[in-house]
Amino acid sequence: MNTTSPFPGVVDPIAFVRAMACQVTALYPSCLHLDDVAAEGLLALVLALRRFDARRGVRFSTYAWSRVRGAMFDLVRAESRRRRFLKLEDGIESSTDTSVEDLVLARDRFDHVHRAAGQLPVRQGQYVNGLLMGDTEVSVCRRMRITRGAGRELRARALRNLKRELGGSRDLGASEIA
Repeated sequence: MNTTSPFPGVVDPIAFVRAMACQVTALYPSCLHLDDVAAEGLLALVLALRRFDARRGVRFSTYAWSRVRGAMFDLVRAESRRRRFLKLEDGIESSTDTSVEDLVLARDRFDHVHRAAGQLPVRQGQYVNGLLMGDTEVSVCRRMRITRGAGRELRARALRNLKRELGGSRDLGASEIA
């Protein structure tokens, strides 16, 4: 054991945290940057040292592993909620390689479909708006208390009505509202 490490049983705390951060970011590659996850892990490691009680019979490395990994997943969940909220507000998710013109066009198209969805029957409108806001088909069906089969039927009817509402001039596929 390395006596220079303030963490009992952890030889290299940075390598310990970075290895876990690599595992977490491998599971969620587009959600977070490796350095953000590692920084959260280092903070959790320090807090774990403060809360550790050796009298409980657990090795510090085992205790720290669960605390650090838990903090990393908490960060992933928080970032995921933040991104979902931003997507809800904007209706679209911007990326760094998207031009301003593309974002404006996407926003206009979203607004156009969203307005047309407001003209649908209530249940169809609820279903389409849920999908437009980024919810999964399963979560929309759960919220509406319908089966996935009923949800697919609602979606098909809504697509037909949206095509009619939008003038049928363009091909509105399932990917347009999903």
